[in-house]
Amino acid sequence: MKHTNSWASTVRRAQGKILRGEVKVLTVDVFDTLLLRRTHPNFVLKATVRYVARELGLDVDFVERCRNRSWQMETAQSISRGFDADASVVSHFESWVRLMIGDSRSNAQITALAALYLRVELEFETDCLGPNHRMLELLTTARAAGVRVVAISDMYLSSAHLRQLFSSHGIADLVDQVVTSGDVLLQKRTGRLFAHCLREGGEIFSGGLPRDLSTLLHIGDDAIADGTMAAKNGIESIVTYDLGLMRHRHLQHYAGALPPAYAAADAAHHALRSEARMRPLQALGATRFGPVYAGFVHAVAAQAVADRVGSVWFMAREGWLLGEMYEQAVRSGLGDGRIRWGYLYASRLATMRAQLAEFGEHEIHSIGANTVDRAYGKLLAPLMVGREEADQILGAVGLHFSQPRTDDGLQALLSSAHFVRVVGEIGERERAGFRRYLERTGFPSEGRVAVVDVGWGGQIQENFCRALELIGSKVEVLGYYLGTDHRAEERRAKGLFIRALVVDSERSVGAGAGAFSFVQGIELATRSPHGSVVGYSEEGLPVLADEAGPGRMDERVDDPSIAAIQEGVLAFSERYFGFASLAGVQADDSVVLARDVIDVVSLVPTRRDAKLLLQFNNVANLGMDEGIRLGGSASLLAPRRLLEVLRTTLWQEGTLAAAAPLLGPLALLAYRRRRGRMIATRHDAGDSAWPASVDLPQEFHDGVVPDALGLDVPSLRRRAAARSDGRKVVLPPTIVGVRDLAAVLSIRWAFRAFRGHGLKATMKGHAKGLLRFVYKYPPLDILKGHLLKR
Repeated sequence: MKHTNSWASTVRRAQGKILRGEVKVLTVDVFDTLLLRRTHPNFVLKATVRYVARELGLDVDFVERCRNRSWQMETAQSISRGFDADASVVSHFESWVRLMIGDSRSNAQITALAALYLRVELEFETDCLGPNHRMLELLTTARAAGVRVVAISDMYLSSAHLRQLFSSHGIADLVDQVVTSGDVLLQKRTGRLFAHCLREGGEIFSGGLPRDLSTLLHIGDDAIADGTMAAKNGIESIVTYDLGLMRHRHLQHYAGALPPAYAAADAAHHALRSEARMRPLQALGATRFGPVYAGFVHAVAAQAVADRVGSVWFMAREGWLLGEMYEQAVRSGLGDGRIRWGYLYASRLATMRAQLAEFGEHEIHSIGANTVDRAYGKLLAPLMVGREEADQILGAVGLHFSQPRTDDGLQALLSSAHFVRVVGEIGERERAGFRRYLERTGFPSEGRVAVVDVGWGGQIQENFCRALELIGSKVEVLGYYLGTDHRAEERRAKGLFIRALVVDSERSVGAGAGAFSFVQGIELATRSPHGSVVGYSEEGLPVLADEAGPGRMDERVDDPSIAAIQEGVLAFSERYFGFASLAGVQADDSVVLARDVIDVVSLVPTRRDAKLLLQFNNVANLGMDEGIRLGGSASLLAPRRLLEVLRTTLWQEGTLAAAAPLLGPLALLAYRRRRGRMIATRHDAGDSAWPASVDLPQEFHDGVVPDALGLDVPSLRRRAAARSDGRKVVLPPTIVGVRDLAAVLSIRWAFRAFRGHGLKATMKGHAKGLLRFVYKYPPLDILKGHLLKR
């Protein structure tokens, strides 16, 4: 019996023996050898239990007790007949169904239900497994060398069922024979399954019982079942304890009950990690932004059902990505497929122009919130009049384009008949196009709808609702946001329905509050590749910003990087929503995870993450085209330059993380706590089967035109992402590592908010996983192995 520390080492050793002709029959374990689990085995069992409970209308605990009781009964019968503690999967499922429904169904109906539930469990099992690519290399070598491959597993599923799993993962043609304990009621762990295979050599080992057992080689991951028991039967074996995979397995499988969203996210992350390497920006999207947006979109899907909205509309350029994720969530069974969704080409500028009836305090305040320039020219920028006409308007009241605003000058301008007429004409023209655009895109004229945006003050929603009122719409608009700040509170007081689904600066107790140090970064990562919407044409089509304009030129530099981040986000969310549906994760659980990850990426980012994000451009889109980077490069060796950058940067934590990893952001947290300048808090903000794809009803898109311009945004994203950094990186072992936990603990200390948020269970999981890892493979042995290799 040989031990190796990685599958790569195992494959090299086995390939050498095969190529030297020393192996005639290769036997391999299945689970965590040929097929790697992305979740705990009980994950699948509990998912089937929830499915059955929902289908039969029974209590989940009762269904689970019946399944456990059925297994005990079947294994007891096997033992009484002289076999091992195992059971045939068919008899197990039929017994389970009979315990749940008694004699209320005929035998034929019970058999049919058992077969249905077994098919469902196989689908779940398929989605929670992934091929071990290293072992596929070995099987390919064995097939080329004429070595017979036999898969042997301690599993209640039959060999035919394992064949189905192999087919789903491209392994079926590489395996000659499959033997399971569920077929013969004998297990590897007792050694009797190996003995059975040797006795039945004529069937299992083609050509009869091997004369020399040295021509047999077994490979597996269990020291007892695949090592000791194989040796007792005279079979040479290689037991693999892959150090990289074990870090995930001990956390996910043996560390106890992780918070449900953490378990689903870690499973999704592990699936991505095992499938392929990713580009750095894709990895950033998958590990940092993916959990944040997935938690938000999950909450949107749940809230839309709770509020009984007729349709959900994703606004602004941030909305396209969120809309795609919403469809992923609904297809995974996390929302109501009868609720339509669409995308609205909208922006602060376009909705402001559409609601213009007069130019007053509301417009002046909105413009002032988006620029520090107080010149009259900036005040007129949203009207998008030419320079010559702007000079005429201002000159008529004795003002100049670049002149700083004064109260008297504003009063004179707002009282100008020429100015009032120009504003009225622009508003009427824009509203006509706005009305036609809503008709074209299928937006309802009455009922309750939800509009979704990243955040933060609800300005677009306020303008949108004003424009709807002016065109006579009777729609009730509910606003869903990832985060909202004090400006949203002011608009709530005016009667707008604004709901923060992840974090609210006026209501949070610390968790997720880091979002308000990183608002531009959170918005930028969701930005669609098309330009900002500046208005609506007479035909009812959105008008996009000039591609040659200064603001758009600044944005286009970042488009490939943002597209790569979004590819990572979508890859993560597709898998996360599937595992979340399978595990029964609630929206509140997803929000808990989103808050923790927000804090890590915004307040204590890694140096690599900070450097990737600091170069992004943030462009104001109220007609001013003012661009500014999230941050700048600075070094501790140049403290004066560092202080200058910190005074002007949009993201102080990222700037410090690039200059002094970990210590810089933590020092800033400590400074803020001492100064008492943390974000104000008042009270807490937060108070199905998983088929591969849920068939959505026709109403899901009925009458909706999600892309009025026909831009095919996903294709634009793919082309843009292809221009990003081509290097590849390996994702870390877990979605929230030890460094991240330390960062979140520091953030909770700074905000004086230690309670809840899944931290206790996650820390306990990491600790138990580490202890298990050390116990199973002592560090001294690892060190000894490395020294011997040298």
